[in-house]
Amino acid sequence: MSWEPSSNPNRAVSRWRRNPGERNLAQLDVSVPPNTTATVRIPAEDPSLRWTVRGSASARYVGFDAGHHRFELGPGVANFVAAIAGPDTGQ
Repeated sequence: MSWEPSSNPNRAVSRWRRNPGERNLAQLDVSVPPNTTATVRIPAEDPSLRWTVRGSASARYVGFDAGHHRFELGPGVANFVAAIAGPDTGQ
């Protein structure tokens, strides 16, 4: 991943992004500091939407509740990617 999470190793950070040519992909980068864990809640209307998680952080899918997919992360960097419907896909 080319994104540098944070110059402060004690700070959790996240960012949403879209790459040109991949307009139907939602991407979320999350950095979790050493010796900590984080809960990531990703808003979604569709509980069947599937996220792929890559990176150095351990990730565990907890479930879907109150309009959010919920993941538990360990320290490190995680990149979440999901295909979404939208005007670019004609769906």
